Amino acid sequence: MKKTILLDSARITLFSSLLIAPLAWQPANAASACKGMEQTACETNAECRWQAGYTRKDNVQVASHCRALPKKKEAATEPAKTVDKPSTP
Repeated sequence: MKKTILLDSARITLFSSLLIAPLAWQPANAASACKGMEQTACETNAECRWQAGYTRKDNVQVASHCRALPKKKEAATEPAKTVDKPSTP
């Protein structure tokens, strides 16, 4: 009897975990809002920029594409501390 209850409890826990895990998992790099945009749409979006096609050092051709602009860092609330150097005579 106890063994059956323990197995049922384990099955329920495993089943629940399998259902919830895909919802809780998030990829490290979410897809950019700029990905796949046409050039005109990209150039009008303030969060994106158009990257012209180029050839890498290994001779691979990279097609033109839309890229997200880098995110700006928030301004520091405190000014940076400076280290005073002792004056030498």
